[in-house]
Amino acid sequence: MKRAITGAVVALTMMGAPPTVSAQAIPATTTDALCRKDLHKTLSRLTRASFQGMVNCHKLRMKGRIAAGSDCNAEATAPTQTRIDRERAKVRRRAEVSCTGQRRPAVSPPSVLGYDSCPAPCASVPIGERYDGVVDCLVCLNTAHTEDLVTSTHGTPPIPIDRDLRRCQERIGSAAWRYLTTRMKLQHACQSNVERGHLPTTTDCVTADPRGRLARARATLERVVARCDDATLASLDGCGTTSAATTSCVATGV
Repeated sequence: MKRAITGAVVALTMMGAPPTVSAQAIPATTTDALCRKDLHKTLSRLTRASFQGMVNCHKLRMKGRIAAGSDCNAEATAPTQTRIDRERAKVRRRAEVSCTGQRRPAVSPPSVLGYDSCPAPCASVPIGERYDGVVDCLVCLNTAHTEDLVTSTHGTPPIPIDRDLRRCQERIGSAAWRYLTTRMKLQHACQSNVERGHLPTTTDCVTADPRGRLARARATLERVVARCDDATLASLDGCGTTSAATTSCVATGV
């Protein structure tokens, strides 16, 4: 069954702000900006651990090293769960250090920074006026959207799987991660420039690409996916049955 990506993982790490919130323009030297910067950094690491953990699960499953019935699209069953738990704990510790006044003057309440409520699919997570709630929201969103991305790029590859299909699947996973990494870095840099006053506060950091780096990253993604012929893609369980469709759904999703 072909799947469509339902969330944008990269939106989670745009200076740590929930996807539905527009980041405010604040001076980069304030504790508010440092709080958001640190949340972005640690959440990016959690995203990496979650994504790579599930992709590694798929690699082991396709090589027959774990049971064919393993659910590799669920973060909770990733073979690197210890690493994921460690990165999740780091996000919480960083929030305590950077956002609650342990080592720096206390920052503004979450609502002032735009953390008003947690968006779907984590709308039931309360935020309130404590950064514990912000972390709970971000961790929930990271899990949901990363699982969606891996489900879309991998689905449930057929077992047994021949070498060409497996290599194609692995290339798509690697290419998706490289594209996602580029988007996260560009959004982080964009938001930092907005907060420093180098870019207008109306700048849309989700789509801004003044130097064409994102366009080049997408072209690279397209070239990598195109190495798999359409017949091979149709035999897999990802979000597209052709190279054009697969590139589009991966790029749009992240």
